[in-house]
Amino acid sequence: MSSPVTHILFDVESILAQFNAAQWLDSYWAALSHENEKVNLVSRETTIGDFKRMVAESLLPFTQFRPKPGDYIDVGSGGGIPAVPLLRAGLAVNQAALYERTKKKALALERIVSTLGISGVSVIPESFGEHPVKVQCTLVTMSWVALNRQLLNAIDSVLAPGGTFVYYSRTPLAVTGLSIREFSYSQPTGDIHKYFSLIGK
Repeated sequence: MSSPVTHILFDVESILAQFNAAQWLDSYWAALSHENEKVNLVSRETTIGDFKRMVAESLLPFTQFRPKPGDYIDVGSGGGIPAVPLLRAGLAVNQAALYERTKKKALALERIVSTLGISGVSVIPESFGEHPVKVQCTLVTMSWVALNRQLLNAIDSVLAPGGTFVYYSRTPLAVTGLSIREFSYSQPTGDIHKYFSLIGK
C-alpha cells in the first residue's frame, strides 16, 4: 500500500548545482543536439531551458535517497533521459544497461555515451523483458514508458533486495511485496504538478 503523496518545491538551478551538473551539462546538450538532427530523440523545439529542466527532473528523486552500489538498468532510454544525468552525476555505479527498442535511437544513444566518455554502459536495442535478464540490479529507472503488470513483474525480477525502482510518474497499479513512496513536485512559480515514485524491495 502506498503512502500519502509528499510534495516538493522543485528549483531547477539548485538541483543542477547539487549534482555538479555544470561540469557535464553543456557536453551532454551538444551531443544530444547533434544526434537529434538525425534522429528524433527529443522535440526539435526543445530549448536549453527545457533541457535543463529535464535533467533536473531526472536527478530530483535522488534528493530523497541514494542508490546502493550495484548494477543499473534504464527502461526506454531514448536520448538518455534520465540515464545519462544519473551516470554523469555518479549516482549509478558498476555496470549500466540502457534498453531502447528503437534501433536508430539506440545507435544514437551509443554515440552520445561514447562522445561523453561514459564507461561501463551497454545500450541494448530491444524492449526490456523481451529476453531473460540474469543480472540483479540495485537501481532501475523508467520514464516515458507506461507501467503495466507485465513490465512491473519483469522489473521486480531483476531488482535486488534493498534495490529501488524509480518510476517517473505515479504508480498506476496495486503493488504487493514492494514499498512505494510517491512524490509530487512543482516549480516555485508554477502550479503544474508532476510525479515520481520510489518503489523499493
